[in-house]
Amino acid sequence: MRLLFLLPLLLATVSAQDAGTLAGRVTDAETGEPIPGANVIVEGTRLGAATDLDGHYRIIGIPGGEYEVTARYVGYETGLAEAVRVEPGATARQDYAMALADVDFDCCYGCYLSRPMIDRDPFASRSLSGEEIGRLPVER
Repeated sequence: MRLLFLLPLLLATVSAQDAGTLAGRVTDAETGEPIPGANVIVEGTRLGAATDLDGHYRIIGIPGGEYEVTARYVGYETGLAEAVRVEPGATARQDYAMALADVDFDCCYGCYLSRPMIDRDPFASRSLSGEEIGRLPVER
């Protein structure tokens, strides 16, 4: 009976030994500053992590094998590492130095930049008399 109770614990220990860990740091390529909140994804799996305030990440429970791993953050080019080898029971290291992305605002936001911020519709304006202004619920 005790063996049946310990069996799930034993299986969890064995499966944990079949998995490895991936850890590293994501930084700005130009300044070397950490990039907090970057997403690091082990492609082809549901595994990933976000970097902490110092740019560090740690992904546990990765089955042993070779993986493509990407790092993404808005405004930066995607960091790509191919053939990252994860060994069961070990920690592999993969750092990223990400460069700022070139953004063509004319392509994406050109139509917004060419329009005025406030559309002054002549039919939307209305004149108020002094009496109407006096009745408005505002403090003086």
